[in-house]
Amino acid sequence: MSKFKLQKPVIHIPTIKKWLISREAMTEKVVELGFVPLYPDGVHQQYCYTDVEGLAKMLPDLLLASSLYKKDVFTCINYAYKVWNECSGRYGINTWVPIIGRIPNYTVRHAWQLIMLGNEQGIDLDKSLFFEPNDGWQMGVDLEMAYQAFPIGEEGYLGEFIFY
Repeated sequence: MSKFKLQKPVIHIPTIKKWLISREAMTEKVVELGFVPLYPDGVHQQYCYTDVEGLAKMLPDLLLASSLYKKDVFTCINYAYKVWNECSGRYGINTWVPIIGRIPNYTVRHAWQLIMLGNEQGIDLDKSLFFEPNDGWQMGVDLEMAYQAFPIGEEGYLGEFIFY
């Protein structure tokens, strides 16, 4: 059943399917993707994830306004952490995690989101995505996918470090 969060304005929080995996299983997935953990062995005992249907319900709520960007105050890493916090706080999902790496036409490292998806059998890395949460971020190409989510390794995004 859906629930409403009491605040002004009222926010509808849709119901999504959720499954749990252990810290050890999550670490195996991170290693399989080839990312270097910024906090070895993760920060949680268990990790909660959703499926593609849950993704479709959550993404519109998690694309953040570009007006949040403030040079040297609120940058790409803040967007990534804000999405991570919103996912865990609103939805109980802690597998949309910050990634740091290289992107085209940008000389310094950039931060964005890794969205880990799956089903009752576990996390499926082939369904998992990268997500650029800043709605004003110019990615250099037009994405045909809704809400700036795209397959891992596409659009020239090369993840290096992960905070999970």
